[in-house]
Amino acid sequence: MIWIIPAFAGLLIVYLAARFSRFRRFAEPIVTLAVAVGLIAAFIVWLTDDSAKSTADQPEIVATEPVVAPGAIALTDLSIAQGTPATTHNLTAMIRNDSTLGIDYFTLVVTMQDCPNEVCTTIGEDEALILARLGPGQSQQIRTTLIFPVSPLSPPTAIRWQYRFEKIRTAQ
Repeated sequence: MIWIIPAFAGLLIVYLAARFSRFRRFAEPIVTLAVAVGLIAAFIVWLTDDSAKSTADQPEIVATEPVVAPGAIALTDLSIAQGTPATTHNLTAMIRNDSTLGIDYFTLVVTMQDCPNEVCTTIGEDEALILARLGPGQSQQIRTTLIFPVSPLSPPTAIRWQYRFEKIRTAQ
């Protein structure tokens, strides 16, 4: 609420400067100095602000909710088909929750590799946020679209897929 005083003073100065030309010649250098002092004060406050602490001073974050191990989630009937355009791939699979906790969502990270003669080259990796509210022991079909930088000039000849689960969020 302290901002009301400078706002009222500013309105008064603008009114008097518009009304009286002699006041305008007197007020212009004073207002310029006041704005400069205000900007310098704001810069000093910004430099000495204590709320921007270094990350070393931050306490370690501890998980407060139960954690589902990535091994407790299983993908079955995995199918990845090339879509249109050629850089998109449509993934369908059955997800099964083998943990004792419910799952709200998780991130599925899929890696596309080209493995001719068993020498693999990673083509790309994509992440998909999967919203699958699964209770313990439940299964559900999932579908998502993945994007990989496949060149139409040199398409992969022996595609191999790898996947992993990250950021698994349990149901509360």
